[in-house]
Amino acid sequence: MLGLIIAGILQGVLEWLPVSSQGIISLFLANIGYTLEQAVDISLFLHVGTLIATIHYFWKDIKKIVVPKSRKNVNILLFILWSSFISLLIGGPLYLSIPFLSGLLSEKIGLLIGSFLIITGIIQLFRKSFSSRSYADVKRSDGIINGAAQGFSALPGISRSGSTTLALLVQGFSIDSALKLSFFSSIPIIFLVQLYSGVKNGFFLDAGYLLAAFTAFVVGRLSIDYFLKIAKKFNFALFCIIFGLLNVAITIFL
Repeated sequence: MLGLIIAGILQGVLEWLPVSSQGIISLFLANIGYTLEQAVDISLFLHVGTLIATIHYFWKDIKKIVVPKSRKNVNILLFILWSSFISLLIGGPLYLSIPFLSGLLSEKIGLLIGSFLIITGIIQLFRKSFSSRSYADVKRSDGIINGAAQGFSALPGISRSGSTTLALLVQGFSIDSALKLSFFSSIPIIFLVQLYSGVKNGFFLDAGYLLAAFTAFVVGRLSIDYFLKIAKKFNFALFCIIFGLLNVAITIFL
């Protein structure tokens, strides 16, 4: 139970940063006795807490997008729909392959996650090199590219927010607009993943998992404003690379 609560706290803090909360939490859970498949399922389910925190924080914006009364909000809604479709197309098969990866790499979990964290860190080195389209200027191609980046983040250790933010920055969006679009596009896909994972594993019927998700919601809602401001100013590339190298070193030498 304590391990799940700690995982919920980690999710609430890390979800807003351009690092892989799923990868870090999966590694933590794997180190306290869960298999890779179990660890990934739990780390994905904890997103239900931060999903609710995201909806609560952006509620005014979400209402305008769901019932669009301007061309800008229609464009954002279409961006989210395209992004969700492509995410499912790519991320679904990757998610279903995790049990196979667990059996194949059960003794190399740290190496797997560490390698993906290093890749995320290297990607982050370039994240401030782009600017300055507004999120009102989104096109179908932006949704497709963002959806592909989000789909690949189904793999443990690949940062969803880091990958999608980078994809949007490459498309010329400002950091502020990229962060907003990244969070908006996460809502439907995370909802579907939570529903599938929660029902498949019975998480909705287990008090321990529900408490962990509630912890993620409380911590996430308290931290979102602060960390969104920090994410705009601070590059987390070094953190990702160091943490990834540490995971690889532990796996190889221990």
